[in-house]
Amino acid sequence: MDPVSVLTWAAVWAIVSATTYVTVTFILLTLDQVISWFSKYVAFRNRSNSGEIAVTIAKKLSNGDYNIVQAGFNKQTNELGAVRVIEADAVDSTIQQAHSYGRKEVAVWDLY
Repeated sequence: MDPVSVLTWAAVWAIVSATTYVTVTFILLTLDQVISWFSKYVAFRNRSNSGEIAVTIAKKLSNGDYNIVQAGFNKQTNELGAVRVIEADAVDSTIQQAHSYGRKEVAVWDLY
């Protein structure tokens, strides 16, 4: 895992574990739902200056369901913006592919 992914993963899980949050439940989480939330809650003001990246952290549970943390992360300040925790029975193929079919927990999304 590259250093940005490790730092992002650690920062997101630290904040999520220390913060009160609401878990959203989906039967099937789709890429459109992920992108829609990022567009609404993560401020990508100017790609070159904002330092914001969009990340998802996915963990497949033993029962086959998924726990996914979706967040905006500012690389310049090392701070999280908006965070959403998702429980899903399944995720679509694009999300599976972004997470290397379970072999990669952190995916960084290019929304430009």
